[in-house]
Amino acid sequence: MILWSSETSTCGAGEVKVLPGPTGPASHASIHPPLSMMMTFSLLLPMVSLLGMAVFTDLRTRRIPNLLSVGGFILALSLRFGLEGISFFDGLLASGAALAFALPFFLMGGLGGGDVKLMAMVGAFLGLDRLPMAALLMGGVGAGMAIVAILRRGQVRGVATNLFNFFATFGRGSFTGWKGTEGEAVLHLETPGAITLPYAVAIAAGGVGGWFL
Repeated sequence: MILWSSETSTCGAGEVKVLPGPTGPASHASIHPPLSMMMTFSLLLPMVSLLGMAVFTDLRTRRIPNLLSVGGFILALSLRFGLEGISFFDGLLASGAALAFALPFFLMGGLGGGDVKLMAMVGAFLGLDRLPMAALLMGGVGAGMAIVAILRRGQVRGVATNLFNFFATFGRGSFTGWKGTEGEAVLHLETPGAITLPYAVAIAAGGVGGWFL
């Protein structure tokens, strides 16, 4: 026998099973979303908004404003610091890991500083748990975009030389502007006619995909 009551009673020799009444915890859980879900969306929605703006500006100008990426980084850490149950240091470490992931490509001349800072911002929002999948998606989408652009522009040889210099010199031959000296890179972002990609598209795809996958 099941009764809607806030107390437990007995009926004869058998015990009566009781469910919480309409004013109990179950009714509140059905009306209000769990707090963890609210905290999750407090990070997801700002990240998606900032990535949308980054994609828009990158498509139009091939630039990502520092105000957007650095401001987003500060916002992500501020939200993590202010929300109970979300680790501040998790976002900070993930941002550093994203920088480490992007650094080799920056040194080869394949990523701009704006792309690197945007990836650091995304890491601060995602945290360490979601970052690996996001990085894989960023790399996959970015590689696909780059292959299409390289084949269309016929710069396979120059890019191959860049990659050879990078691996043959353990990265030293691809540094551009390191301590005021020019490296041996054949192609980089400042080369006239060099291929430039709106890499914010790949970063956005990786960030959003990494959140849900």
